[in-house]
Amino acid sequence: MNTHKNARLTPHGRALLAARVIDEGLRPREVAQAQGVSVRTVYKWVRRFRQEGHTGLQDRMSRPARSPFATDATTVDQIIERRQQR
Repeated sequence: MNTHKNARLTPHGRALLAARVIDEGLRPREVAQAQGVSVRTVYKWVRRFRQEGHTGLQDRMSRPARSPFATDATTVDQIIERRQQR
């Protein structure tokens, strides 16, 4: 997965962030200011690192696992067919 061009943290930056909190003992507020992110973000990445290790610091898809209100396939097919008739 590609890292967004405006992303504040890459997987390497997340590992550095977690190491500063866990290994160096810096406060999350200090690390957040140094990295330019929120304190909540620091806690999120530290938690993921503790639970999953380095694999938890990789980018994840933002697509939902399911979409209960999605348009059903027959309706989608009808819409496509009608658009092509124009």
